[in-house]
Amino acid sequence: MTAVPGSPAAVAGIETDDLVEKVAGVSARSLGLWEVEAALSGKAGGRASVLVVREAKPRRRTLEIVRTSWTPSLPSAERVSGELVVKVPAFGAGTADALAGILAPLDRSKALVLDLRGNAFGSWDEAARSAALFGPPGLIGELKGRKIATKSWRAEAGQRVHQGSLVLLVDSGTGGPAELFAAALRESAAKELGIDVAAAVKREEKKGEQAFEDQSPPTPAPSLDRKKLRVRVVGEPTFGMGLTQEVVRLASGGALKITVGKVRTAAGRSLSPRGLEPDDRVFHVQPEEGMAGKPPDPFLERALKIVAELPATPAAAS
Repeated sequence: MTAVPGSPAAVAGIETDDLVEKVAGVSARSLGLWEVEAALSGKAGGRASVLVVREAKPRRRTLEIVRTSWTPSLPSAERVSGELVVKVPAFGAGTADALAGILAPLDRSKALVLDLRGNAFGSWDEAARSAALFGPPGLIGELKGRKIATKSWRAEAGQRVHQGSLVLLVDSGTGGPAELFAAALRESAAKELGIDVAAAVKREEKKGEQAFEDQSPPTPAPSLDRKKLRVRVVGEPTFGMGLTQEVVRLASGGALKITVGKVRTAAGRSLSPRGLEPDDRVFHVQPEEGMAGKPPDPFLERALKIVAELPATPAAAS
């Protein structure tokens, strides 16, 4: 699981990849998803205890979530080792405008690091508007389903405000709109190199059908010399949450949550059930027991190293 940055779960200390063992003292294995949601939901000021298991010591810890209303945090920027790192915690309302404000005074040809770790909340519309700030005009993605109207997201001429190279930091907690954002930027960068992205995606998805049955790891799509890419995805495979769901009420008083549509990139790549495979894989490093100070961040360290390798980009407007 993952906790949206700034949410009550994140404030309580829940981290990406935590496993929920108990909710309010009841084993999560005996609970349906809706029962877990019901136990965690409630009036502001209420509390819910969660026993989680994680790799770091202590492996089991009980956390108390205090229910409260909250608003997803907007993007923020800081300089790390001389490079600008922009944290995008969610694609909630106002994210695209906040990103545009951060980018406005910058050299539009300068490389950036965009940190999308733990970003699994927000709207597809906001993610598409944000992607348009970094890519050329054209199709970003589509939502299709048998019983819903097809919806397309496009970047229009004049929306782009940044031309430079990008490092996109992702992890297993990156999902949904953030996956569309990352995939759209990587596909547009591949097209700039003359890659037939749609053909590459079809080849990879055919290979992946058998691989998925075998539970083998996915391969990057498309396959190319990654060092030539203007956009590099760094970190872990993402969650694979490219779908929309609706709750259908039943006559018995129960309900079903069913998938009504799936999101595909401009090249036709499905974002569910498999997420994005990074161009540069990074693994978590658990801090040594008793280590003082801030734990190492191998994801960010790798991103800062890659920034120096990225190809230079001319500052011409798109």
